[in-house]
Amino acid sequence: MASAFPSSAKRSRTAAEAPSVRKQGKEVSIPWEEICPALISEWLDTFSRANNTTRDILLASVLPTVACLMGPSTVKVDCRMRTESINLYMICLCDPGAGKSPAFHHGCAQPIRLHVEAKEDNPLFVDEFTEAGLFRQLKSTPGHKAIIGKEEASQFFDQLLGASREKSRIDMERMIQLYDGSTWVYTRADKSARQVIDSPGVSVSGYSQPNRFFPIYVKLKERQDGAVDRILMYQPLPHRLAAHETKEYITKLNNSKLKDIR
Repeated sequence: MASAFPSSAKRSRTAAEAPSVRKQGKEVSIPWEEICPALISEWLDTFSRANNTTRDILLASVLPTVACLMGPSTVKVDCRMRTESINLYMICLCDPGAGKSPAFHHGCAQPIRLHVEAKEDNPLFVDEFTEAGLFRQLKSTPGHKAIIGKEEASQFFDQLLGASREKSRIDMERMIQLYDGSTWVYTRADKSARQVIDSPGVSVSGYSQPNRFFPIYVKLKERQDGAVDRILMYQPLPHRLAAHETKEYITKLNNSKLKDIR
């Protein structure tokens, strides 16, 4: 059915939603007592504060990293045994100084680079954002899994939204397909080869300043193809510590019975 609203009215209405979305993002609270054992929850809180961030901000790195390491899997989501891919696109909105850099480093970049790629010679970070490059990486990686990690995700999404003008680059349509774990059939430009990945596993760990990402949110919402519904976006409150408080958490971390969560 055709809409009664002209495209300009749709854009205006969508843009007007941004302040409401910002407010809702701040109201999201993570039920740590329901999703995490108390010992690990306490350790994550100590670990994050010792590294000048919070566990809520750290979560945007930890969850996509775990989803990536699990590979192409599905979970049951209701009593009818319906399943969904565990691929996760997560964006944490943080103002400058909130701690997104240490959260990304300790929750995503360091675990993947040092504990997986370096030890297993298994490339998981996506470094080439062309159709051919990403397909080749997924095809050659055991489990056909990868993670896209961005300490500032706004530029990456800008590129995705503009990639339709560059056929060789991955675009938002491809990201929707990867999120769903749908079969990817890749054919070279000269039609000389046809390859298939049945269940690709790709997750996204990203951070952004709110004023940079909300214009992108508006563009994603205007697409009306489900792109915005596949992105878990939230804005936790920062909790800045004084230098002596950070030192106290470092001491507490060093004395903790739990040394890491590998």
